[in-house]
Amino acid sequence: MSIQIQIKRGPKNDRLAFTPAIGELIWDQTLNSLWVGDGSTLGGLELTSSSGGSGGSDTLNGLIDTDLNLLANGQYLEFQNGKWINQAPQTHQISDLTDVDTVNTPPSTNDVLSFNGTKWIPTDIIDLGNY
Repeated sequence: MSIQIQIKRGPKNDRLAFTPAIGELIWDQTLNSLWVGDGSTLGGLELTSSSGGSGGSDTLNGLIDTDLNLLANGQYLEFQNGKWINQAPQTHQISDLTDVDTVNTPPSTNDVLSFNGTKWIPTDIIDLGNY
């Protein structure tokens, strides 16, 4: 008579939706990898070979601390709430800075920013004098 042992199995998103009990085994069908619960880690801990053989991932999306969605050229990874997530670059203008005033003193060609005691303002380089 043979004994058959069945373990929980399913896609990565299902595994990441619960915390397996201590010693509970889970087969991740998305990553084709075996995971074990420690009773406190969401999704469990991946079982890997100590000799550097199988296990782990050779892609960012296969790592457990990434959450990559709608990937596009030019994005970067940002660490938020324990996970690396992809973000689109944000554009900023110097006038977005709260300590720079380019509204009351509009810049002209060849101006530099100089500090007037409270804010950075555009200044003609000739007005700065010699240093």
